[in-house]
Amino acid sequence: MNKQTTAPLSKATATDVVTATVVFFEAVLEKKARVIEVSKTGDGWLVVVEAVEESDYMRRFGRGEMLGIYEVKVDLNLNVISYRRKELKERSALG
Repeated sequence: MNKQTTAPLSKATATDVVTATVVFFEAVLEKKARVIEVSKTGDGWLVVVEAVEESDYMRRFGRGEMLGIYEVKVDLNLNVISYRRKELKERSALG
């Protein structure tokens, strides 16, 4: 059996990480994302993302546009290895 390994992309830039994260959000979660913070960690990157949360429920009950704030972990190969929504708030609540 032929096992192929990929060397880590240790030379990846923050721009590469932003692109990989936005592509993940659009392709997998079907959400338009805006990266608001990127920081390098020992084993990859930590990214904070703002994404519009659309919901028929919110529109039906007259809620304003809601934004989800997500924490995303990206490995050295630019794979999203985990994400979680940290916060949900109305866009108008942003300062």
